[in-house]
Amino acid sequence: MNRILRFAIVLCGLALLAAPTLAQASHFRGGTITWTRPSTSSRTVTFNVTHSWRVSPSISLVFGDGTSQSMSPYGLIGSFTDSTGLGYTSYQDTTTKTYGGSGANYTVYFRSCCRIGQLSNGANGWFRVESRVTLGGTNTASPAVGTAALLQMVRGAQNTVALAIVDPDPNESFSCAWSTTAQATTGSSSSPFRPSWLNLDPNTCVLTGTPPSSGNLWAYSLRVTDAYGGITTFDGMIEIVTGSPPTCTGGGNFNTSVGSPFTTSFVGSNPTGGNVTFSVTGQPSASSLSPTSGPSGTTSTFNWTPSASDFGQTYAATVIVTNSQNLQATCPLGLTVPLNQPPVVTTTGPYNGVNGTPTPVNGSATDPDGTIVSYEWDCNGDGVFEIGPQATAAAVCPALTSSGTYTITLRATDDAGGTSVVSTTITIPSLPPVANAGGPYTGNIAIPVALSGNGSSDPDGTIATYEWD
Repeated sequence: MNRILRFAIVLCGLALLAAPTLAQASHFRGGTITWTRPSTSSRTVTFNVTHSWRVSPSISLVFGDGTSQSMSPYGLIGSFTDSTGLGYTSYQDTTTKTYGGSGANYTVYFRSCCRIGQLSNGANGWFRVESRVTLGGTNTASPAVGTAALLQMVRGAQNTVALAIVDPDPNESFSCAWSTTAQATTGSSSSPFRPSWLNLDPNTCVLTGTPPSSGNLWAYSLRVTDAYGGITTFDGMIEIVTGSPPTCTGGGNFNTSVGSPFTTSFVGSNPTGGNVTFSVTGQPSASSLSPTSGPSGTTSTFNWTPSASDFGQTYAATVIVTNSQNLQATCPLGLTVPLNQPPVVTTTGPYNGVNGTPTPVNGSATDPDGTIVSYEWDCNGDGVFEIGPQATAAAVCPALTSSGTYTITLRATDDAGGTSVVSTTITIPSLPPVANAGGPYTGNIAIPVALSGNGSSDPDGTIATYEWD
Protein backbone atom coordinates (compact mmCIF):
# COMPACT_ATOMS: atom_id res chain seq x y z
CA MET A 1 0.00 0.00 0.00
CA ASN A 2 1.19 3.56 -0.75
CA ARG A 3 2.66 4.96 2.49
CA ILE A 4 0.77 8.28 2.23
CA LEU A 5 -2.53 6.51 1.57
CA ARG A 6 -1.96 4.15 4.48
CA PHE A 7 -1.23 7.08 6.77
CA ALA A 8 -4.43 8.78 5.67
CA ILE A 9 -6.44 5.65 6.42
CA VAL A 10 -4.92 5.43 9.87
CA LEU A 11 -5.73 9.07 10.56
CA CYS A 12 -9.32 8.49 9.57
CA GLY A 13 -9.55 5.66 12.08
CA LEU A 14 -7.87 7.34 15.06
CA ALA A 15 -11.06 7.49 17.09
CA LEU A 16 -11.49 3.73 16.81
CA LEU A 17 -7.83 2.91 17.20
CA ALA A 18 -7.75 4.62 20.60
CA ALA A 19 -9.79 1.74 22.07
CA PRO A 20 -7.81 -0.93 23.99
CA THR A 21 -9.06 -3.68 21.68
CA LEU A 22 -7.12 -2.29 18.74
CA ALA A 23 -3.50 -2.07 17.72
CA GLN A 24 -2.20 -0.10 14.74
CA ALA A 25 -0.26 -2.46 12.48
CA SER A 26 -0.09 -3.14 8.75
CA HIS A 27 2.50 -5.93 8.72
CA PHE A 28 0.34 -8.76 10.06
CA ARG A 29 1.04 -12.22 8.61
CA GLY A 30 -1.12 -14.48 10.80
CA GLY A 31 -2.17 -15.51 14.27
CA THR A 32 -4.13 -17.82 16.55
CA ILE A 33 -5.28 -17.97 20.20
CA THR A 34 -5.54 -21.13 22.29
CA TRP A 35 -6.49 -21.65 25.95
CA THR A 36 -6.28 -24.24 28.71
CA ARG A 37 -7.43 -24.52 32.33
CA PRO A 38 -6.11 -26.90 35.02
CA SER A 39 -9.41 -28.63 35.80
CA THR A 40 -13.09 -28.68 34.86
CA SER A 41 -13.95 -26.62 37.94
CA SER A 42 -11.30 -23.95 37.50
CA ARG A 43 -12.13 -20.47 36.20
CA THR A 44 -8.46 -19.59 35.74
CA VAL A 45 -7.55 -19.80 32.06
CA THR A 46 -4.11 -19.69 30.44
CA PHE A 47 -4.00 -18.15 26.97
CA ASN A 48 -1.30 -18.74 24.35
CA VAL A 49 -1.24 -16.19 21.54
CA THR A 50 0.83 -16.97 18.44
CA HIS A 51 1.26 -14.12 15.94
CA SER A 52 3.52 -13.29 12.99
CA TRP A 53 4.56 -9.90 11.57
CA ARG A 54 6.84 -8.33 9.00
CA VAL A 55 7.69 -5.62 11.59
CA SER A 56 6.04 -3.86 14.54
CA PRO A 57 4.07 -6.57 16.39
CA SER A 58 1.19 -5.20 18.43
CA ILE A 59 -1.35 -7.28 20.37
CA SER A 60 -4.02 -6.27 22.90
CA LEU A 61 -5.97 -9.32 24.03
CA VAL A 62 -9.66 -8.76 24.85
CA PHE A 63 -10.97 -11.31 27.39
CA GLY A 64 -14.70 -11.03 26.68
CA ASP A 65 -15.62 -9.79 30.17
CA GLY A 66 -14.93 -6.09 29.62
CA THR A 67 -11.19 -6.31 30.32
CA SER A 68 -8.15 -6.48 28.07
CA GLN A 69 -4.38 -6.74 28.33
CA SER A 70 -1.42 -5.71 26.17
CA MET A 71 0.74 -8.74 25.41
CA SER A 72 4.01 -6.78 25.05
CA PRO A 73 6.89 -7.67 25.32
CA TYR A 74 6.67 -10.50 22.83
CA GLY A 75 8.28 -13.94 23.03
CA LEU A 76 10.25 -14.82 19.89
CA ILE A 77 9.58 -18.16 18.18
CA GLY A 78 11.66 -17.69 15.02
CA SER A 79 12.25 -15.76 11.82
CA PHE A 80 11.14 -16.93 8.37
CA THR A 81 11.42 -15.79 4.75
CA ASP A 82 8.99 -15.73 1.82
CA SER A 83 9.93 -16.58 -1.78
CA THR A 84 10.95 -12.98 -2.52
CA GLY A 85 13.39 -12.89 0.36
CA LEU A 86 11.14 -10.77 2.56
CA GLY A 87 11.36 -11.86 6.19
CA TYR A 88 8.77 -12.10 8.92
CA THR A 89 8.95 -13.05 12.60
CA SER A 90 6.70 -15.28 14.68
CA TYR A 91 6.00 -14.76 18.38
CA GLN A 92 4.20 -16.64 21.14
CA ASP A 93 2.97 -15.04 24.34
CA THR A 94 1.22 -16.42 27.41
CA THR A 95 -1.05 -14.80 29.96
CA THR A 96 -3.47 -15.99 32.66
CA LYS A 97 -6.96 -14.72 33.35
CA THR A 98 -9.31 -15.63 36.23
CA TYR A 99 -12.96 -15.10 35.32
CA GLY A 100 -15.29 -13.93 38.07
CA GLY A 101 -18.99 -14.63 38.29
CA SER A 102 -20.63 -17.65 36.76
CA GLY A 103 -20.55 -16.98 33.02
CA ALA A 104 -19.99 -20.04 30.86
CA ASN A 105 -18.77 -18.67 27.51
CA TYR A 106 -16.39 -15.85 26.63
CA THR A 107 -15.14 -14.73 23.21
CA VAL A 108 -11.49 -13.71 23.44
CA TYR A 109 -9.86 -11.87 20.54
CA PHE A 110 -7.39 -9.37 19.18
CA ARG A 111 -8.00 -7.18 16.13
CA SER A 112 -6.37 -4.37 14.21
CA CYS A 113 -6.11 -2.55 10.92
CA CYS A 114 -4.70 -3.24 8.49
CA ARG A 115 -3.95 -6.27 6.39
CA ILE A 116 -1.24 -5.68 3.83
CA GLY A 117 -2.16 -3.92 0.59
CA GLN A 118 -0.72 -6.62 -1.70
CA LEU A 119 -3.43 -9.15 -0.85
CA SER A 120 -5.77 -10.31 -3.61
CA ASN A 121 -8.56 -10.53 -1.00
CA GLY A 122 -9.05 -8.41 2.08
CA ALA A 123 -6.34 -5.91 1.13
CA ASN A 124 -5.94 -3.02 3.62
CA GLY A 125 -8.82 -4.45 5.65
CA TRP A 126 -9.15 -5.25 9.30
CA PHE A 127 -8.13 -8.59 10.79
CA ARG A 128 -9.67 -10.25 13.84
CA VAL A 129 -8.46 -13.45 15.54
CA GLU A 130 -10.63 -15.05 18.21
CA SER A 131 -11.13 -18.03 20.51
CA ARG A 132 -14.21 -19.10 22.46
CA VAL A 133 -13.68 -20.08 26.09
CA THR A 134 -16.21 -22.60 27.44
CA LEU A 135 -16.32 -22.90 31.23
CA GLY A 136 -19.77 -24.39 31.72
CA GLY A 137 -18.95 -28.07 31.13
CA THR A 138 -16.06 -30.49 31.23
CA ASN A 139 -13.94 -28.79 28.56
CA THR A 140 -10.40 -28.03 29.77
CA ALA A 141 -8.93 -26.58 26.58
CA SER A 142 -9.59 -25.25 23.11
CA PRO A 143 -8.38 -27.01 20.00
CA ALA A 144 -5.03 -25.80 18.67
CA VAL A 145 -4.27 -25.21 14.99
CA GLY A 146 -0.79 -25.08 13.54
CA THR A 147 0.80 -24.30 10.23
CA ALA A 148 3.15 -21.67 8.83
CA ALA A 149 1.79 -18.13 9.02
CA LEU A 150 2.71 -17.81 5.33
CA LEU A 151 1.92 -20.98 3.39
CA GLN A 152 3.21 -21.49 -0.13
CA MET A 153 1.22 -23.07 -2.95
CA VAL A 154 2.29 -23.67 -6.54
CA ARG A 155 0.39 -21.77 -9.21
CA GLY A 156 -1.64 -23.89 -11.59
CA ALA A 157 -1.08 -27.11 -9.61
CA GLN A 158 -3.26 -29.00 -7.16
CA ASN A 159 -1.91 -28.30 -3.67
CA THR A 160 -2.63 -30.16 -0.43
CA VAL A 161 -1.64 -28.90 3.02
CA ALA A 162 -2.33 -30.83 6.23
CA LEU A 163 -2.68 -28.75 9.40
CA ALA A 164 -1.74 -29.83 12.91
CA ILE A 165 -4.97 -30.06 14.97
CA VAL A 166 -4.62 -31.07 18.64
CA ASP A 167 -6.71 -30.97 21.82
CA PRO A 168 -5.69 -32.19 25.29
CA ASP A 169 -9.19 -33.35 26.19
CA PRO A 170 -9.23 -37.13 25.60
CA ASN A 171 -11.08 -38.58 22.62
CA GLU A 172 -12.55 -35.23 21.66
CA SER A 173 -13.94 -34.68 18.17
CA PHE A 174 -13.60 -31.48 16.18
CA SER A 175 -14.88 -29.90 12.99
CA CYS A 176 -13.43 -27.25 10.69
CA ALA A 177 -15.08 -24.38 8.85
CA TRP A 178 -14.16 -21.09 7.27
CA SER A 179 -14.55 -17.96 9.37
CA THR A 180 -17.08 -15.58 7.93
CA THR A 181 -15.84 -12.26 6.64
CA ALA A 182 -17.55 -10.61 9.62
CA GLN A 183 -15.70 -12.89 12.04
CA ALA A 184 -12.30 -12.43 10.39
CA THR A 185 -12.56 -8.72 9.58
CA THR A 186 -15.45 -6.36 10.39
CA GLY A 187 -19.00 -5.83 9.24
CA SER A 188 -21.79 -8.33 8.87
CA SER A 189 -20.94 -10.39 5.79
CA SER A 190 -21.54 -14.12 6.20
CA SER A 191 -19.45 -15.08 3.16
CA PRO A 192 -16.38 -17.21 3.99
CA PHE A 193 -13.09 -15.35 4.33
CA ARG A 194 -10.92 -17.32 1.93
CA PRO A 195 -9.73 -17.41 -1.67
CA SER A 196 -12.55 -18.73 -3.85
CA TRP A 197 -10.25 -21.46 -5.19
CA LEU A 198 -9.25 -22.81 -1.73
CA ASN A 199 -11.16 -25.72 -0.14
CA LEU A 200 -11.28 -26.98 3.45
CA ASP A 201 -12.17 -30.51 4.56
CA PRO A 202 -14.53 -30.08 7.56
CA ASN A 203 -13.43 -33.36 9.15
CA THR A 204 -9.65 -33.27 8.71
CA CYS A 205 -8.90 -29.55 8.22
CA VAL A 206 -6.85 -30.37 5.12
CA LEU A 207 -6.49 -27.46 2.68
CA THR A 208 -6.64 -28.15 -1.06
CA GLY A 209 -6.72 -25.88 -4.06
CA THR A 210 -5.35 -24.89 -7.44
CA PRO A 211 -4.23 -21.24 -7.45
CA PRO A 212 -5.30 -19.25 -10.54
CA SER A 213 -3.04 -17.44 -12.97
CA SER A 214 -3.39 -14.10 -11.19
CA GLY A 215 -2.90 -13.07 -7.58
CA ASN A 216 0.28 -13.64 -5.58
CA LEU A 217 -0.90 -13.25 -1.96
CA TRP A 218 -4.16 -14.38 -0.38
CA ALA A 219 -5.55 -14.30 3.16
CA TYR A 220 -7.78 -16.86 4.86
CA SER A 221 -9.28 -17.58 8.28
CA LEU A 222 -10.56 -20.95 9.49
CA ARG A 223 -12.26 -22.08 12.72
CA VAL A 224 -11.88 -25.36 14.58
CA THR A 225 -14.73 -26.21 16.97
CA ASP A 226 -14.52 -28.99 19.57
CA ALA A 227 -17.32 -31.13 20.97
CA TYR A 228 -17.89 -28.71 23.86
CA GLY A 229 -18.18 -25.59 21.69
CA GLY A 230 -14.64 -24.36 22.27
CA ILE A 231 -13.36 -22.53 19.18
CA THR A 232 -9.94 -21.62 17.87
CA THR A 233 -9.42 -19.56 14.72
CA PHE A 234 -6.31 -19.50 12.58
CA ASP A 235 -5.68 -16.48 10.38
CA GLY A 236 -2.95 -16.81 7.78
CA MET A 237 -1.71 -16.00 4.29
CA ILE A 238 -0.92 -18.01 1.17
CA GLU A 239 1.91 -17.03 -1.14
CA ILE A 240 1.64 -18.29 -4.72
CA VAL A 241 4.92 -19.51 -6.17
CA THR A 242 6.21 -21.07 -9.38
CA GLY A 243 8.82 -23.73 -9.87
CA SER A 244 9.47 -26.90 -7.92
CA PRO A 245 9.34 -26.45 -4.15
CA PRO A 246 10.91 -28.97 -1.78
CA THR A 247 8.90 -31.67 -0.04
CA CYS A 248 8.55 -32.51 3.65
CA THR A 249 7.78 -36.03 4.79
CA GLY A 250 6.83 -36.94 8.35
CA GLY A 251 4.84 -35.49 11.19
CA GLY A 252 1.32 -36.04 12.47
CA ASN A 253 -0.44 -35.72 15.82
CA PHE A 254 1.19 -37.35 18.85
CA ASN A 255 0.33 -37.93 22.52
CA THR A 256 3.35 -37.47 24.77
CA SER A 257 4.07 -38.22 28.44
CA VAL A 258 5.77 -36.10 31.06
CA GLY A 259 9.29 -37.30 31.72
CA SER A 260 9.40 -39.57 28.65
CA PRO A 261 11.63 -38.50 25.75
CA PHE A 262 9.71 -38.01 22.48
CA THR A 263 11.38 -38.24 19.07
CA THR A 264 10.08 -38.01 15.53
CA SER A 265 11.85 -37.41 12.21
CA PHE A 266 11.27 -35.42 9.02
CA VAL A 267 12.80 -35.82 5.59
CA GLY A 268 13.38 -32.79 3.39
CA SER A 269 13.86 -33.37 -0.34
CA ASN A 270 14.64 -30.88 -3.10
CA PRO A 271 13.59 -31.99 -6.60
CA THR A 272 16.00 -29.50 -8.20
CA GLY A 273 18.97 -30.59 -6.09
CA GLY A 274 20.87 -28.50 -3.61
CA ASN A 275 20.57 -28.13 0.13
CA VAL A 276 17.44 -27.76 2.24
CA THR A 277 17.01 -26.09 5.61
CA PHE A 278 14.69 -27.09 8.45
CA SER A 279 12.88 -24.77 10.85
CA VAL A 280 9.95 -25.18 13.22
CA THR A 281 7.25 -22.86 14.50
CA GLY A 282 4.81 -23.33 17.40
CA GLN A 283 7.10 -25.79 19.16
CA PRO A 284 7.39 -26.22 22.96
CA SER A 285 10.34 -24.72 24.78
CA ALA A 286 13.34 -26.97 25.46
CA SER A 287 12.68 -28.90 22.22
CA SER A 288 15.17 -29.21 19.39
CA LEU A 289 15.24 -29.94 15.66
CA SER A 290 18.54 -31.17 14.27
CA PRO A 291 20.22 -30.96 11.86
CA THR A 292 18.84 -27.68 10.53
CA SER A 293 20.29 -28.07 7.03
CA GLY A 294 21.71 -30.61 4.65
CA PRO A 295 21.52 -32.00 1.11
CA SER A 296 18.29 -33.22 -0.46
CA GLY A 297 17.04 -36.27 1.42
CA THR A 298 18.36 -35.12 4.80
CA THR A 299 16.55 -36.40 7.88
CA SER A 300 16.04 -33.92 10.70
CA THR A 301 14.98 -35.20 14.13
CA PHE A 302 12.73 -33.43 16.61
CA ASN A 303 13.47 -34.19 20.28
CA TRP A 304 11.53 -33.16 23.36
CA THR A 305 10.99 -34.37 26.90
CA PRO A 306 7.81 -32.87 28.41
CA SER A 307 8.09 -31.56 31.97
CA ALA A 308 5.44 -31.23 34.69
CA SER A 309 4.64 -27.71 33.45
CA ASP A 310 3.42 -29.23 30.17
CA PHE A 311 0.53 -31.20 31.70
CA GLY A 312 -2.69 -30.35 29.86
CA GLN A 313 -0.88 -28.43 27.11
CA THR A 314 -1.05 -28.74 23.33
CA TYR A 315 1.44 -27.55 20.74
CA ALA A 316 0.33 -27.23 17.13
CA ALA A 317 3.78 -26.97 15.60
CA THR A 318 4.87 -26.96 11.97
CA VAL A 319 8.18 -28.05 10.46
CA ILE A 320 9.17 -25.96 7.43
CA VAL A 321 11.56 -27.21 4.76
CA THR A 322 13.10 -24.47 2.57
CA ASN A 323 15.40 -24.57 -0.46
CA SER A 324 17.84 -21.97 -1.74
CA GLN A 325 15.07 -20.22 -3.76
CA ASN A 326 13.07 -19.71 -0.53
CA LEU A 327 10.45 -22.18 -1.74
CA GLN A 328 8.93 -24.12 1.13
CA ALA A 329 7.03 -27.22 2.19
CA THR A 330 5.49 -27.97 5.58
CA CYS A 331 4.85 -30.96 7.84
CA PRO A 332 2.33 -30.82 10.71
CA LEU A 333 3.58 -31.62 14.21
CA GLY A 334 0.77 -31.80 16.77
CA LEU A 335 1.84 -32.55 20.35
CA THR A 336 -0.57 -33.24 23.22
CA VAL A 337 0.33 -33.75 26.87
CA PRO A 338 -2.78 -35.04 28.70
CA LEU A 339 -3.86 -33.44 31.96
CA ASN A 340 -2.07 -34.67 35.07
CA GLN A 341 -3.62 -37.81 36.54
CA PRO A 342 -3.89 -37.60 40.36
CA PRO A 343 -2.36 -40.22 42.65
CA VAL A 344 -4.21 -43.34 43.77
CA VAL A 345 -4.07 -43.57 47.57
CA THR A 346 -4.77 -46.42 50.02
CA THR A 347 -4.34 -46.93 53.76
CA THR A 348 -3.88 -49.97 56.00
CA GLY A 349 -6.87 -48.91 58.16
CA PRO A 350 -9.32 -49.02 59.80
CA TYR A 351 -7.40 -48.94 63.08
CA ASN A 352 -8.27 -49.93 66.65
CA GLY A 353 -6.53 -47.64 69.10
CA VAL A 354 -6.04 -47.52 72.84
CA ASN A 355 -7.25 -44.64 74.93
CA GLY A 356 -4.39 -42.30 75.73
CA THR A 357 -1.91 -44.14 73.48
CA PRO A 358 -0.61 -42.92 70.05
CA THR A 359 -1.83 -45.00 67.07
CA PRO A 360 0.55 -46.09 64.27
CA VAL A 361 -0.94 -45.59 60.77
CA ASN A 362 0.34 -46.31 57.27
CA GLY A 363 -0.63 -46.26 53.61
CA SER A 364 0.71 -46.02 50.10
CA ALA A 365 0.15 -44.20 46.81
CA THR A 366 0.95 -44.67 43.16
CA ASP A 367 0.93 -42.09 40.38
CA PRO A 368 -0.05 -43.15 36.84
CA ASP A 369 2.01 -40.42 35.13
CA GLY A 370 4.67 -39.34 37.60
CA THR A 371 5.99 -39.83 41.10
CA ILE A 372 4.70 -39.29 44.65
CA VAL A 373 6.56 -36.49 46.41
CA SER A 374 4.84 -36.26 49.80
CA TYR A 375 2.31 -37.70 52.26
CA GLU A 376 0.24 -35.94 54.96
CA TRP A 377 -2.15 -37.10 57.68
CA ASP A 378 -5.17 -35.46 59.30
CA CYS A 379 -5.48 -37.51 62.49
CA ASN A 380 -8.64 -36.07 64.01
CA GLY A 381 -10.91 -35.18 61.11
CA ASP A 382 -10.66 -31.40 61.54
CA GLY A 383 -9.39 -30.80 58.01
CA VAL A 384 -5.92 -29.81 59.18
CA PHE A 385 -3.09 -32.11 58.09
CA GLU A 386 -0.98 -32.00 61.21
CA ILE A 387 1.52 -34.66 60.11
CA GLY A 388 3.68 -33.98 57.05
CA PRO A 389 4.46 -33.32 54.33
CA GLN A 390 6.88 -36.23 54.53
CA ALA A 391 8.48 -38.71 52.16
CA THR A 392 6.67 -41.83 53.46
CA ALA A 393 3.13 -42.63 54.52
CA ALA A 394 4.10 -44.28 57.82
CA ALA A 395 3.18 -42.08 60.79
CA VAL A 396 1.95 -42.12 64.38
CA CYS A 397 -1.26 -40.25 65.14
CA PRO A 398 -1.33 -38.48 68.53
CA ALA A 399 -3.10 -40.11 71.48
CA LEU A 400 -6.86 -39.72 71.70
CA THR A 401 -8.34 -39.53 75.17
CA SER A 402 -12.06 -39.85 74.45
CA SER A 403 -13.73 -42.99 73.22
CA GLY A 404 -15.37 -43.02 69.80
CA THR A 405 -14.66 -43.52 66.11
CA TYR A 406 -12.56 -40.82 64.48
CA THR A 407 -12.19 -40.19 60.75
CA ILE A 408 -8.57 -39.77 59.67
CA THR A 409 -7.34 -38.85 56.17
CA LEU A 410 -4.18 -39.53 54.18
CA ARG A 411 -3.27 -37.09 51.41
CA ALA A 412 -0.66 -37.81 48.71
CA THR A 413 0.85 -35.23 46.35
CA ASP A 414 2.52 -35.99 43.01
CA ASP A 415 5.37 -34.22 41.23
CA ALA A 416 2.93 -32.03 39.26
CA GLY A 417 1.07 -30.84 42.36
CA GLY A 418 -1.87 -33.21 41.91
CA THR A 419 -3.38 -34.51 45.14
CA SER A 420 -5.68 -37.31 46.22
CA VAL A 421 -7.06 -38.23 49.64
CA VAL A 422 -8.46 -41.36 51.22
CA SER A 423 -10.13 -41.63 54.63
CA THR A 424 -10.33 -44.39 57.19
CA THR A 425 -11.05 -44.53 60.94
CA ILE A 426 -9.46 -44.95 64.36
CA THR A 427 -11.77 -46.50 66.96
CA ILE A 428 -10.99 -45.85 70.61
CA PRO A 429 -12.99 -48.27 72.82
CA SER A 430 -14.72 -46.93 75.90
CA LEU A 431 -12.90 -47.54 79.18
CA PRO A 432 -15.13 -48.92 82.01
CA PRO A 433 -16.11 -46.57 84.82
CA VAL A 434 -14.54 -46.87 88.22
CA ALA A 435 -17.27 -47.52 90.81
CA ASN A 436 -16.89 -46.14 94.30
CA ALA A 437 -19.65 -47.17 96.70
CA GLY A 438 -18.44 -44.94 99.49
CA GLY A 439 -18.79 -46.32 103.05
CA PRO A 440 -18.43 -48.20 105.13
CA TYR A 441 -21.86 -47.18 106.37
CA THR A 442 -23.42 -47.47 109.90
CA GLY A 443 -27.19 -47.81 110.20
CA ASN A 444 -30.03 -48.58 112.56
CA ILE A 445 -32.62 -51.34 112.34
CA ALA A 446 -35.66 -50.39 110.32
CA ILE A 447 -34.15 -47.06 109.30
CA PRO A 448 -33.03 -46.48 105.67
CA VAL A 449 -29.32 -45.86 105.18
CA ALA A 450 -28.22 -43.10 102.78
CA LEU A 451 -25.66 -44.41 100.30
CA SER A 452 -23.55 -42.38 97.85
CA GLY A 453 -21.67 -43.40 94.75
CA ASN A 454 -20.52 -39.89 94.01
CA GLY A 455 -16.94 -41.02 94.25
CA SER A 456 -17.34 -43.06 91.05
CA SER A 457 -15.66 -41.78 87.89
CA ASP A 458 -15.31 -42.46 84.17
CA PRO A 459 -11.82 -42.00 82.68
CA ASP A 460 -13.05 -41.19 79.16
CA GLY A 461 -16.56 -39.81 79.59
CA THR A 462 -19.38 -39.42 82.05
CA ILE A 463 -21.39 -41.91 84.12
CA ALA A 464 -24.85 -42.43 82.68
CA THR A 465 -26.59 -44.58 85.35
CA TYR A 466 -26.10 -46.05 88.83
CA GLU A 467 -27.55 -49.26 90.25
CA TRP A 468 -27.30 -50.69 93.77
CA ASP A 469 -27.55 -54.27 94.95
